[in-house]
Amino acid sequence: MSLKWIVSIFLCFVSFGILMSSKSVLYTVEAILVFNIPLVLLIMIKVYTSEGMEWDYVKESVMYIYHTPSYSAFSTALFLFMGSVNLIIFNRVFPKKQRITWLQVGLIFLVVAGSAATTYFAPAGYHGFEHVDTLVHPWTATSDSIRLKFGFIERVLFIFLTLYLAVAFLNIVIHWHVMMEVLKKVIWLKWFKWRERNLTPYLFIIVLWFISLPVSSYLTEYQVTLYTSYFFQTLPASLIAIFLMLWFINRRAKT
Repeated sequence: MSLKWIVSIFLCFVSFGILMSSKSVLYTVEAILVFNIPLVLLIMIKVYTSEGMEWDYVKESVMYIYHTPSYSAFSTALFLFMGSVNLIIFNRVFPKKQRITWLQVGLIFLVVAGSAATTYFAPAGYHGFEHVDTLVHPWTATSDSIRLKFGFIERVLFIFLTLYLAVAFLNIVIHWHVMMEVLKKVIWLKWFKWRERNLTPYLFIIVLWFISLPVSSYLTEYQVTLYTSYFFQTLPASLIAIFLMLWFINRRAKT
């Protein structure tokens, strides 16, 4: 199938997702999370119980804690915490103050710590700590190294790609939905109507389609990786700028 057809099909689902209400997007997040938890647990169990896991490499990667992380590694890891920025839109779904117990905090910490540890240690354990950085897609190669001996799907790669596709779709829907809601507050064409329905959001969707289709065909895998690294390197400065802007807006609103 042509790449443009694949991107177009993906964009159809994403466009429908970002036009939903914020509450519906959160329901979608919840549904995908519930359906993917068994896949995550299955992959984690197979990772740690497979014979291909070399624990000596894992111990070596643990000792790397004494090395100071580079700026690129720090800025990339910071992306894990950028989801809180989306609360500028999703906080309106929670009009009442939310209370989280220490038990819930502990459960969240265990899940996040286990997921982050598996993401870091598993590729090193299967491919060697000294050579894992040469892999373009470490987890794709890692999941392809694991087999389900008695499963109807032998290769864990197909399960991982299903999970990866779901997470990618969810990530795009969340960020594009937030972007759409922010744009609606900045640019709203009151005269752009048809049958009493404002078409400004659909105009944004058309612009996204016209950008996504040519870009997906033009960029190579190397260029995508390179530009993504540039994006990660700008995250610390962007995060500081966002917090300063929100602090300034909140201060002006109080005065």
